[in-house]
Amino acid sequence: MLTFLVIKCHNRGEKLQIKGKEIHELKVIQELTVSFKSANSFDDIYNGCKIIFEKHLPYDSIMIFIFDFLENLQIKTKVGLEISIDKDDSNPNKNKLLRSLFNDKTMRSFHNWKEEKELQKIFFKSPQLMSVSIIPLMSKNSILGFITIGNSTKYEFSEEENRLFQILSQMISYYVENLLFQENLLKQNEELKNITRQMRHDFANDIQSITMAIELLITTELSEEQEKFTKILNKAKNAAIEKLHELKRLKNKFEKNVELSLGLTIDK
Repeated sequence: MLTFLVIKCHNRGEKLQIKGKEIHELKVIQELTVSFKSANSFDDIYNGCKIIFEKHLPYDSIMIFIFDFLENLQIKTKVGLEISIDKDDSNPNKNKLLRSLFNDKTMRSFHNWKEEKELQKIFFKSPQLMSVSIIPLMSKNSILGFITIGNSTKYEFSEEENRLFQILSQMISYYVENLLFQENLLKQNEELKNITRQMRHDFANDIQSITMAIELLITTELSEEQEKFTKILNKAKNAAIEKLHELKRLKNKFEKNVELSLGLTIDK
């Protein structure tokens, strides 16, 4: 299956004005792409975002929040003003609120953040921030996290700014989801190795016990009927040994470290 990440940029040759600063939209996207390609961990992704956000985007606050596997929202990158995170995670309706706000997968802007008490409990408090825009990081069917953009004065995000952050959120979502996939695949690979290793160990012990029992039977005086069953057992034992060898061959073939190499290899 081929997966295409398509990013459309309007007026790529023009500069984007953000708070009086000229921003090269394509340059931001290119630098983020280069950073993500060399990322080997989630920290690499978030640190790359932090460096590029600080370099290019003149907002008073930029943060990336990510859900963990227990659906707790954790801050991963912070640029700009100091903020206060509410450690009280007892709000039972927080995820319901987030689903209702972002079920259409679009960003939301708030022009008096001090009044957004419920969202402050989920994200952050800051007496210095007035306007806040929240952009969801989406997989196909899930909210992975959010980017929050804050300004200390009332600020109207332009259509071009909204488009830029939709593009950036798609890029971050894609690479976070891809890294999650890799981590899960590597974890499953290790679990498969452990299961196979244990199965081979137990299987070998069982065959050894059967072999010892057959050898003991052969040295004793047996009736014709008992000798017949002993031959059947010995034949089954040999077949089991052959299957154990086949399992070892399959182990050597498939239990390699997953490198996740895709595409056409051209190095010879």
